[in-house]
Amino acid sequence: MKPADITLSEHSIVQGLISTLGRAEHEFVAALIVRWHRVQGLKDWAPVSRDDIARLFDAPDPIVAAWARNPFWRPDPGAFAASGYIDGWQHGPASKGTLTPRFFNALDAEHARRRELRL
Repeated sequence: MKPADITLSEHSIVQGLISTLGRAEHEFVAALIVRWHRVQGLKDWAPVSRDDIARLFDAPDPIVAAWARNPFWRPDPGAFAASGYIDGWQHGPASKGTLTPRFFNALDAEHARRRELRL
């Protein structure tokens, strides 16, 4: 799965990430990572820092702005990293992190379940 395979919209619930990572707070972080890749024009996954993600809120990005208006939308980068979905963020906000096999396995498992159930 590549960043372009996950559909993003102004709705804060990203369909491609629902029920993939066990907590909405994790899925919101994943949505921000996908958005960062799109803004950067990247087709493949690349290392990303928490500072990179934070800069999405500085730019006039209509998708991120819409997500941020939702009072229930609370990404938790610390919990995302602590759950093993990204390596490298423990070294500080400027440190680039790489998504782990645990992240991709979780996405693959949920999408396989959806295909099996024809959802």
